[in-house]
Amino acid sequence: MPLIPEDETERLMPALVGPARRALPATGGRPPAPASVAAAPAATRPLDAVLRERRSVRAFAPRPLAAALLSEVFARARATQTRQWPVARHGDVGLRIVLAAPAVDGLAPGLHRWDHAHGFRPLHAGSGVTRSLCEAYTDAPAFALVCGAPGRTADAAYATLLTRAGALGHAILLSACTHGLLCSPWGGASHQVTGALRASGGAGRHLFTIALGTAGAGPAPGTAEGRAV
Repeated sequence: MPLIPEDETERLMPALVGPARRALPATGGRPPAPASVAAAPAATRPLDAVLRERRSVRAFAPRPLAAALLSEVFARARATQTRQWPVARHGDVGLRIVLAAPAVDGLAPGLHRWDHAHGFRPLHAGSGVTRSLCEAYTDAPAFALVCGAPGRTADAAYATLLTRAGALGHAILLSACTHGLLCSPWGGASHQVTGALRASGGAGRHLFTIALGTAGAGPAPGTAEGRAV
């Protein structure tokens, strides 16, 4: 599992906690016709509030997320890493964000590439991959998949690739928190995702996962399953 430097939070927080989002209201039970979770009106949130919400959540409510909200989350996380790892100084290790969308309004179930210029573009992998992620990790409405190409990285730079994959995953987690979402990180990779990337003509490999959603039934914070990450 990629390691996060001890000072990562201190360096990322000023960029991630800017004009942030209000927390989404808690809902109980399974709604008969769940509405998607869209971005809330902008509001400034204290740093300590964001840190308190930075916990791993393994169970999510069955509410779809809005594609526009997830795009905002990814854009903030990517911008933070661009500032933290300038390409001119550190090079481009080729990390990419792929969204697995079991329940995202505006997107078909399946895998979707994301970038700031084009938004979401389908990988045409089918919904079977997203179902496998729900079975392997947790039943979340969305998964942010950090992908890279270790085969094109020199042996000496492989540790840096994994560190940056972990840093991007952590940035996504913190960005999602400022937008009122809950998350859980997963270090295990999915061979189905890697296979879908290669079938689409890319050389990427799945490296790191962040499950995204809203509060559902599950362990309380501070327990073995709900402790801070």
